[in-house]
Amino acid sequence: SGRFQLLYLNQAARLAHGRVGVALKDRCLGGLFPADAPLDADALREQIAPLLAGTTDCVLRDCEWHGKSVEVSLQLEHGFDGTPRLLTLIRDISKRKHAEKMRADFVATISHELRSPLTSIKGSLSLVAAGTLGDLPDRPRQLIEIAMRNSETMLRLINDLLDIERLDADRLSLKFETL
Repeated sequence: SGRFQLLYLNQAARLAHGRVGVALKDRCLGGLFPADAPLDADALREQIAPLLAGTTDCVLRDCEWHGKSVEVSLQLEHGFDGTPRLLTLIRDISKRKHAEKMRADFVATISHELRSPLTSIKGSLSLVAAGTLGDLPDRPRQLIEIAMRNSETMLRLINDLLDIERLDADRLSLKFETL
């Protein structure tokens, strides 16, 4: 019918919707959403188009539902009579979103609190090693060189960590070439 008619809601979905003992069968999917945030049936049709075309088995998206971050998984199933049905699984991912935010905050802290001062330290050591303060005796020069190598190693590790974060967030552009 194109109305996205509900066939079944498990107890967790009914509890989340505040309808513990109420049967929601034969109501429309749009009735599960608050009146001020109605389900856009056209947008849903657009999202499930790859399922209907058979180009994918599952469509995933993150959204808000009843004040929680959720992951919505859409799959196309067929009943015993061959009637296509949209199986929708809604998972609470609030904890995952919180962990992702903590990770992003941690990476931002590493970038600001470690990388910037370490760059300054490395620059200062380079100036001293280059002789801007005059010639150094052998032992202090060796200590400066060790400190420079260690600061370079730490900067490479921090940059690798930031690159991994960018790669994970799809913000790192890669340039491939044949070698």
